[in-house]
Amino acid sequence: MMSTKLENMNQKIQFLTKSGIRLHILNVLNKNPKNIKELVNTTQITYSTLSSNLHKLQQEKYIQKIKTNII
Repeated sequence: MMSTKLENMNQKIQFLTKSGIRLHILNVLNKNPKNIKELVNTTQITYSTLSSNLHKLQQEKYIQKIKTNII
């Protein structure tokens, strides 16, 4: 049982540390929520790269998408 938890933790660490981009995105989002346009401007990462990495982070439950209603 302990080895399964340790393996799971190792997988999560590897997922994050494999990509400096994912770490950078999480660092920026940790300060305050941003939409993708704000992320592109803040990080200078291309839209396609951001979109791909945001999707992966969302799948792994590191971030969640929040829909807002603009009136």
